[in-house]
Amino acid sequence: MKPVRAQKEVDKIKDNILNQALDVIITDGFSALTMRRLAKEVGMTAPNIYNYFSNKDELFITLTIKGFENLLTKLDAEIQLETTPMKRAQAMLKAYLRFGLENSNYYEIMFTSRTPKYLDYVGTAHESLAKKELEVSMLLYQKTMTILNEIADEKHITLDDAKVNLVLTTLWSLLHGMVSLHNSNNTIYLMDNAEAIYDEILEKILLQVISL
Repeated sequence: MKPVRAQKEVDKIKDNILNQALDVIITDGFSALTMRRLAKEVGMTAPNIYNYFSNKDELFITLTIKGFENLLTKLDAEIQLETTPMKRAQAMLKAYLRFGLENSNYYEIMFTSRTPKYLDYVGTAHESLAKKELEVSMLLYQKTMTILNEIADEKHITLDDAKVNLVLTTLWSLLHGMVSLHNSNNTIYLMDNAEAIYDEILEKILLQVISL
């Protein structure tokens, strides 16, 4: 009888599979990810890899959940160091930016590539797992709204639904543009230290955006 692997060893194997899956998606796209190819990449037989993940969709959703959990952990670590709403907001924006720059592969599948999202899995066997990914990702929105409301109260600014949509879209577009330009190596042709400039922009822009 084959011995049962210790959970720590199982987790290590799963992490290796996930890392290889992420590399394939980034290199060749989600459509290129197959369990057979992945098994070859990690040195497994094709049937053996199914002992860890049922198919590529489970793999992808698990990767996305991992990415959002990592991002939220980084945001929380920065936010809790600050004592005012404005400083917490600035810390959150900078943490999001750093995550995108330092974890470009995860950022790519979470926010950039046309990869499957929750609605693509509604009515499928993976709807429940995809819903977990949606719930984790929406924690990012909830944290943002909490801080925006704190700033609005402090500055006596009214945030109705239209204003919230304007502020969130403006801030997210700004951050996403910074990450995308940097990760595509375009900024090196314009400036020597783009990250320092990004920090300066984020220091100055927040209240202006909220006051739009």
